[in-house]
Amino acid sequence: MTNKKIILPDGLTHKGLEVGIPTGKPIDLDKLEYLIEFIETYFKPRLSICYNHSSPGLKHLVERCFNYDIYVSNGEIIAAMLLCGYQYVKISANSTNCRFNVCRISKKKEKIIMSEILHSKKKKKKHGKQLFN
Repeated sequence: MTNKKIILPDGLTHKGLEVGIPTGKPIDLDKLEYLIEFIETYFKPRLSICYNHSSPGLKHLVERCFNYDIYVSNGEIIAAMLLCGYQYVKISANSTNCRFNVCRISKKKEKIIMSEILHSKKKKKKHGKQLFN
C-alpha cells in the first residue's frame, strides 16, 4: 500500500460513489485489509485509465477468484483501489461506478489467480487461518 495519505471521496458507500445525499451503507473497513492484499498481489497499475474494467467488473472478478465465497460491494472495491493508490474516473456524472488505471486482467490471468487462491486457501485452512472470514 502507498505511504501517501489517501482521503476517500465524499459520498463513497457500499453502493459506490453516490451523487447527492448518500443512501448506501458505510464501507466495511474490516474487509478492506483483505481486498488491499488481493489488489497489491494481483493487480498492476498503468499510466492511463483502463476502459476494459469498471468497479463492478473488478468486484465480480474478485468474487469469482474466491469462488463466490465472499461478497464485495462496489464501494469496497473502489475504496480498496483508492487506498492502493490507483487513480479513478467516474463512468458518468451520475454513475456510482468508476474505472481505474489498472492493467487489463485476461481470462487466462484470472484462472491463474483463482488457482493460486485455491491453493493458498487450502494451505491457510490447514494452518488454522481463514481468508475473508
